[in-house]
Amino acid sequence: SLPGALLGALLGNIVESRVKRQRNARHYEAAQSALLDAAFSVMGYLAKLDGRVSESEIAFANTIIKRMELGSQQRKRAIEQFRLGKQGHFDLDGVLAPLFRASRRYPDLQRTFIEIQLQLLYVEGEPAPIQKEALTEIGHSLGIQRMQMASLISMAAARTSQQQTRQRRHKKPNFTITQPLDD
Repeated sequence: SLPGALLGALLGNIVESRVKRQRNARHYEAAQSALLDAAFSVMGYLAKLDGRVSESEIAFANTIIKRMELGSQQRKRAIEQFRLGKQGHFDLDGVLAPLFRASRRYPDLQRTFIEIQLQLLYVEGEPAPIQKEALTEIGHSLGIQRMQMASLISMAAARTSQQQTRQRRHKKPNFTITQPLDD
């Protein structure tokens, strides 16, 4: 009967739609997990490349944890990933591969990842050349051309320089006048 066929088709569409939403939710969760693991482990890796992880770099990682509004389990995972990245035997390719796959479906993940790493590099001013080179190679592993990464790094440097100039302009002098000037 026609009404039965229409009802069957409608129910089929509803079930198919739910299955797609569940599949998409699983893909999105996997993508978020890939971003979390890659972002924090690579932050640890880049921070350690110049020989020492600074307090500013650790504070920056904590700021990202807050910005991402991570729950307690995700926060613990982010901290552990940061620690893993600092270790000498860190598997950079192993952590980038899931992010590369996820960023094909969700290109914003790649942009978010790169922006986080750029901010980390410039958290203390000019980064060490080895850190810039490493980030260029990391970007290349994610499918970003070396010239494009060099351009992104240059833009981050310019942005940092502008921010530092603004901060110096708005900084109050660190002295006070204790006597009247017209004595």
